[in-house]
Amino acid sequence: MTLAKQVVTLLTREPKRHHCHVVDLEVDVTMDDGAKAGGALRWLGGEGHRFRLDLRLQGPLSIEVSLGQGDYPWLASGEKCVFKGSAEPLGKGNDPLRFADSEARMKVQMAAGALTGLTFAPSLIAQHAELEAASTDDGAPVLKVHLKKPVGTARLVFEPDGKTPREATWDIAGTRGTVTFHGWRIDSVGHRSFFEPPADVPVKDVDQADIYRMFAALFDFALENLK
Repeated sequence: MTLAKQVVTLLTREPKRHHCHVVDLEVDVTMDDGAKAGGALRWLGGEGHRFRLDLRLQGPLSIEVSLGQGDYPWLASGEKCVFKGSAEPLGKGNDPLRFADSEARMKVQMAAGALTGLTFAPSLIAQHAELEAASTDDGAPVLKVHLKKPVGTARLVFEPDGKTPREATWDIAGTRGTVTFHGWRIDSVGHRSFFEPPADVPVKDVDQADIYRMFAALFDFALENLK
């Protein structure tokens, strides 16, 4: 349940002042028809809506993009150009998802609520899955999950502290995959520079509203594809 609580924290709570949350992982997926996909994601969440997301996808959909918000919102396409949202600041708060679809935002809130419910009533998990504790050859804790519907299995390996995820694998509904965690930290020491755009890349000043609308489009697209 510790991991579920950490996910809720990542979704709902800002870090302490001068700190940030960090998620850094790689994903490899194989479908039953042999199709493959993968990618990497690095996300830093700071106080006051500060954040940075570096995303790389490979497969049917290939994307390499970085976006974030420090003193202003920005978006970078690979190493080609940084679009800096400072030409026409909106001046009414800096919520990066201010233009996102309300239903998409509600999905995130509902997911966080469901996870919170599980942390208070873990017996609810038994309705959907069987859990089995194990360990690796080097003694790292392992949680095995046997899903009832859809039928499938998942395996989550932790660092020796039993809290920090190291690797997750699954075989569910015709999909097999691996998630390798390179970083997973709550309230890690942060710095304002973490949320700045890539350096030494051409910069173009654009209206702040345009950047927020691009953030919203990416967010809505991601939630739509998680159905």
